[in-house]
Amino acid sequence: MHLKLPAALRAVPGARHRVRSAVTAWGWGDEADTVELLLCELLSNALKHATSNNREARPIGVRITHGHESLVVVVCDGGCANAQVEASARPGDLAEGGRGLLLVQSLASEWGSRRSAQGTSTWFALDRRGTD
Repeated sequence: MHLKLPAALRAVPGARHRVRSAVTAWGWGDEADTVELLLCELLSNALKHATSNNREARPIGVRITHGHESLVVVVCDGGCANAQVEASARPGDLAEGGRGLLLVQSLASEWGSRRSAQGTSTWFALDRRGTD
């Protein structure tokens, strides 16, 4: 599944709905809440970085691949910052920011970020191996 979204908050609800529907149709319904939560965290970061460089924001791309044992979600933006967990972010902190990627790190089987000339790609994977 591939989505191309405008770098605007108004695009997030539709993306969430489409991704939840697809994930459920693919047999990943038990993980739909987690996928939706982590997708929203990556989209929030993408929106923040795609619009923070004082130039016209590029569209945000979402790509999801899946199989029986794993599902991978990639969010690409036109920003130039690598995603990273804030060193000061800890569970239970009252700060408003910096915890989104901590959630991704905690709930995903693995995750990462890569910067290129086109922008930043941040991804997470969920793995069902050994859970049957």
